[in-house]
Amino acid sequence: MWSLLLLGPPELHLSGQRIPLTMKKAWALLVALACSGRSPRARLAAQLWPALGESAARRNLRRELARLREASPEGLVHAEADWLALHDGVDTDLRHFEAALRRGDHAQALALWRGPLADGLSLGDAPEFDRWLEVRREALRGDWRGALLAEAERAPADRALGLWRCLLTDDPLQEQHHRAVMRLHAAAGRREAALSQYTQLQTLLRDELGLEPVAETQALAASLHGSLVAPAAAVTPEPYPARALLPDELPFVGRGAEVEAMEDAWRRSRHVVIEGVGGVGKSRLALDFVAAHGPYAVCRCRNGDRDIPYAAWARALRALAGPRPSRAALGGLPSWACDELARLLPELAGPAPFMAPIRSDEERSRFFEGNALGWRALSAESFDAVVLDDWHHADPASLAMLAYVMQREQEGDGTGVRIVVLLRSEFDDVTATQWRGLREGVGALHLPLQPLEPEPVLELLRRLS
Repeated sequence: MWSLLLLGPPELHLSGQRIPLTMKKAWALLVALACSGRSPRARLAAQLWPALGESAARRNLRRELARLREASPEGLVHAEADWLALHDGVDTDLRHFEAALRRGDHAQALALWRGPLADGLSLGDAPEFDRWLEVRREALRGDWRGALLAEAERAPADRALGLWRCLLTDDPLQEQHHRAVMRLHAAAGRREAALSQYTQLQTLLRDELGLEPVAETQALAASLHGSLVAPAAAVTPEPYPARALLPDELPFVGRGAEVEAMEDAWRRSRHVVIEGVGGVGKSRLALDFVAAHGPYAVCRCRNGDRDIPYAAWARALRALAGPRPSRAALGGLPSWACDELARLLPELAGPAPFMAPIRSDEERSRFFEGNALGWRALSAESFDAVVLDDWHHADPASLAMLAYVMQREQEGDGTGVRIVVLLRSEFDDVTATQWRGLREGVGALHLPLQPLEPEPVLELLRRLS
């Protein structure tokens, strides 16, 4: 029995014995077939050797298949005419992971997870494959996070603590996970450990975002400062009420001129770019404004997105499409446009999941137009606005796509979704030039946000008092 382990560093086993396999392209072929199933040779060859012509790429594919046969004489890949698939006797941890998620067995799914899909695998000379693999990794990582969260919320306290810490290791800026750890420590009578967790959170938020913990977290810490250490047996593990020192959301003050400018832009169907230093209030202004005008979606970039082509744009598409995008949800979107979207949302791929790499300006234009049509289909009748937060982290390819889509929406009939982009003003000259070109090219309203003046700050203090 062949066993193919893909969740984490890829490994191949035969009857429990590990089989060494060092060829990157062979691993890429196995990953592609495990994820996408039966696939045509032509697409696989184009995906793995994009710089070569079809004949040379097919020849390289045949060479990799021969190497796999040498390494695994009992057969891993089944060939049928012009199609390839994993042999029926090949068992994969990926298949069991997805099956466990479908039946809600989160513990089994977590037991199978050793790390990201094919961790460490990157071809370098096949950017289309690397991009597809990164998108697929992120989708599976989202499934893993969901299973981890579901298990942490229902596990006994001793096991739950480790699960919450695992979630924090993956994403240390999730404040609600820090609160969960604090409550578990408090429930076990470990007040100092709970307060130490709060101090770690304070330091992290100040260093990374220039922010303080939200009112709920501060209230929890304040209650711990004033409490006595109780015996573990006498404390319930359920979160206990804490008196809030401040409301969950501060009163909205000032920004009258900015709101008036945004109202004018909304009436004119113009997009908005809000720029300012961290913590100045960009998110509060944008979210309060769009919430008053109807349903909206939010997409936040991450620091690592800058190094991955279209990473930020793929996040934005997922914010509209939801966790399980499907062609059915795209209504009457042409099939070719769905195929172009599938480059970034692999769940939309048809029976033949790989598309040939983009090699010409014409193919790039087709890719951009497919994304513009997909954006309109995903947002139509669902959202009135989309807020793109922390887009100073966005990669150059996503910026180019955003500029194109904003321009296409601007050329429409005024019924499209309004796009509100939030970014910090601290970036290098190259990024500044890109953003200036985007603002001017699409005619978006540019709001450089400044700190509040003394008068609205005084109003805020009076209302809080």
